[in-house]
Amino acid sequence: MVAPDAPAPTAPLRPNGTTLDNPDDQNVALLYYSFAPPAPLQEWIDDDVRRSGANEFQRGTVRQKLEAQFRRLSDEAAAVGRVVLHVQANLSEYDAQAGKYYIDLFSNGTTMSWNYRGKQFQIDFVNAEDAHGWSLAPDAAAKVLERNSGNRSIVVTATVDLVGHHARADGGVLEGRVLSYVVDGRWQDARLGSVSVVGTAKP
Repeated sequence: MVAPDAPAPTAPLRPNGTTLDNPDDQNVALLYYSFAPPAPLQEWIDDDVRRSGANEFQRGTVRQKLEAQFRRLSDEAAAVGRVVLHVQANLSEYDAQAGKYYIDLFSNGTTMSWNYRGKQFQIDFVNAEDAHGWSLAPDAAAKVLERNSGNRSIVVTATVDLVGHHARADGGVLEGRVLSYVVDGRWQDARLGSVSVVGTAKP
């Protein structure tokens, strides 16, 4: 149960939105601009090598195709409310006193960054502190390390609701609330566990 004085969870910006899996640089830029001022599409088209590299007879047709492509991608971005991120990360040594591993991806101050057309875009985790620790009993924690052949390199697949955005001088920031994540071995084909950030870990 949530204590009466606890703040309400940040509401998703698009609670009925679609899910974008493994976004690339362009995806994240368009996703940011779907919440913020409109994307500078004409500037992007003018600078696109497909247009600038076309000859004078082809350039108009290439521009039309690019405009249609960017409109489609922008419309798709405008429907997204949740992203799934696949990220290389590391496990800490097991904290026996707290009964947890800590995952560096969710350390305070850690952000996910993308670069598109010279602009920086990032996703900040508003509940990174809640996601940071992976609670496990000592025997389960030992089995996790055993299944990963003693390695602490992992792949985290995190499901993240988009809950806010703000501008930055050289781009923009999306704020995300981590709902859950799956932990896999980075070097081995091994499912190590899953974590519900508002619930409990399942080894």
